[in-house]
Amino acid sequence: VNPENEQHSLGSGLLGGQEQLQGEVKWALERQEARQQALEMRVAALGRQLQGAREEARAAGQRL
Repeated sequence: VNPENEQHSLGSGLLGGQEQLQGEVKWALERQEARQQALEMRVAALGRQLQGAREEARAAGQRL
């Protein structure tokens, strides 16, 4: 094995590791974005539920 081949093989190994790391980061980011979107949808649903409860409470107060 001559030094040039050894250096080339080391370089390609580092590039492969970098590509794998970029793939993992992309996957983690996509997962985080999906979780964020799910949380935002849940918060919106809870907001609608709270608004409905307020309206019901107001209506119940008027009936007393």
